[in-house]
Amino acid sequence: MPEMQPAAKTTSAVREKNKGVVKQVLDAFNAGDTSKVDRLNSASLRDHSPVPATGKGGRSALKEQITGIHKASKGAKFEVETLAADGDIVVLRWKMTGTHAAQMFDGAKASQKPVTVFGTETLRVKDGVIVEHHSTFDRTSAAVLGKASN
Repeated sequence: MPEMQPAAKTTSAVREKNKGVVKQVLDAFNAGDTSKVDRLNSASLRDHSPVPATGKGGRSALKEQITGIHKASKGAKFEVETLAADGDIVVLRWKMTGTHAAQMFDGAKASQKPVTVFGTETLRVKDGVIVEHHSTFDRTSAAVLGKASN
């Protein structure tokens, strides 16, 4: 995985604005709203974390992910656990809760059980849009879901 370090010094106002951009993306995930994706993410987004099981990255994959999460997890709700900025980098640790209502990206069949998944996003924000993205999430939760539904 390529290293991501701050590439630009910023003011506290710019860091707060960058965190606001990331919060808006999380709001889009909460609402199942793909309409903000193009405005908040660069057309040349460098996505080092393709959508699970699709191998795709970029804005179109992000839209698929938002739609897919809401199909797979009824009542999906994302919460900020940690949100921090350094230079042009924003780090978000999130928690998603919902009910496992349909097949997930990893192929786990629906269990109709509550699910909680944690993840971390590292994003580079430039001129008010996300230009680079790394993501990790708790794959253990997905694995448990798959076993619970068998």
